[in-house]
Amino acid sequence: MDTHGISKFYKVLADTLPTRWTESGLREVAGLSAPSGILGKNEWLLKADYAITVGRWFLEGLVDPAKHVESGSNIGHVYVEIFSQLRMLARHAPEDEVELAATQLADFAWREIEARRGVGRERISSTLKQAVWFNSAPDQRCYLCGYQFTQIARDLFLGRAQQEMKPLNLVDFTRPRGLNVRHLRIELDHKIPVAEGGATDEDNLHLACGWCNLTKSKLWSVYDAKAWAAGVVKHPDPKIGTVTLPQPLWILRVIAARGRCEAASTCPARLKNSELFVAPFSAGGALTPTNLMVVCAQHDPWASSRFIAPSFLPKRK
Repeated sequence: MDTHGISKFYKVLADTLPTRWTESGLREVAGLSAPSGILGKNEWLLKADYAITVGRWFLEGLVDPAKHVESGSNIGHVYVEIFSQLRMLARHAPEDEVELAATQLADFAWREIEARRGVGRERISSTLKQAVWFNSAPDQRCYLCGYQFTQIARDLFLGRAQQEMKPLNLVDFTRPRGLNVRHLRIELDHKIPVAEGGATDEDNLHLACGWCNLTKSKLWSVYDAKAWAAGVVKHPDPKIGTVTLPQPLWILRVIAARGRCEAASTCPARLKNSELFVAPFSAGGALTPTNLMVVCAQHDPWASSRFIAPSFLPKRK
């Protein structure tokens, strides 16, 4: 870890605080490079999601997909628009390179435009539903967090029962699944969202708990969530005390992407065989994307205190 670089990094952040809403101040901050170690163990994920985010911003800054959804334009129109914008931005680039870039960007944009043009979401037939279920046999779990579905949820999903489910009395304070009944149900999630061109078929549909499905929605990266924390909880266990809670999407993204327990190198816990949780790498730190460690129940440092009454959670806005 580059401690000297970290010192300089935070000095600039502190010095520019009064000018954070001015161009001069922001340009000084923009000149910083993240020193080694500052992104923590999840550096790979944060950099990947950054690339996804700025990639979408750049493309949609060249061509707005929304205006092509309602028009009768085709991919050729999209290509011409993107090519003309790239030509202006890169005046001295070789023509063939601009053409290649425009082709790649047009293909990417057209996929989303076609998806948005689709009339609603395709109905999932009972046959397809059964196929996705049995493709996940014998241990059906949420593909995003590893949660093992209850027997009641299984029976309801398969149409074998009509019994009522109830919210839970105790929930994970970092991921409060169970505050409402939908969180506990089994749902089918499009791994690639329909809005992004994802198909409604066996390859793209996966079993998910309602909490993960609601949290994921059509989002892709940690930067799609609010950049600040989700609130503060005063945990009843004094050993934990006051904890700043992460955005739900941060939790889901880290667990689903890592997919394994990180607490022990020999731990066999994976999404396919275990439910996974988050805990902090640094015990005294807030649960930010740089400080989220994926753990299984066996290696969970908060195992005895993770589940608390919903009344301890901050009020949701």
